[in-house]
Amino acid sequence: MYKYLLIALLFCAACSGETEISGKWKLTAIDYSEFEQSIPEMKREAFRISLQEHSETIINKTFFTFSENQKLVLQSPDFEGGIDIINGKYRFSENNDSLFLELDTPESYVIIEKSDRSMKLKSTDEPLRTLTLEAIN
Repeated sequence: MYKYLLIALLFCAACSGETEISGKWKLTAIDYSEFEQSIPEMKREAFRISLQEHSETIINKTFFTFSENQKLVLQSPDFEGGIDIINGKYRFSENNDSLFLELDTPESYVIIEKSDRSMKLKSTDEPLRTLTLEAIN
């Protein structure tokens, strides 16, 4: 009997570990290469310049804090020198392969990679992008 209980507890611990993201995460990279392919070639250079300016503003300066009860706080620089703070919620898909952020504008991501220290998320919404987040706590 105890053998089955132990197996069940280990299984539950393993499952809960897959979706554990509590704490503060820093945005360290955004890859727009898939979206870039959908832009007409003559507009790609202007997109790259705009993307470079945008990235310099938010990369390593944007933070996602995931806490109890699926609460999410997003802190990101605005383009006027201040900080935007958005309170929202997050949740995982039933099979824990996707993450849904319920912010001012809902966002959904497929979890490409996940460890205790880093996460790669690929958007399912336009513009297509891949976010890299690193745990900082």
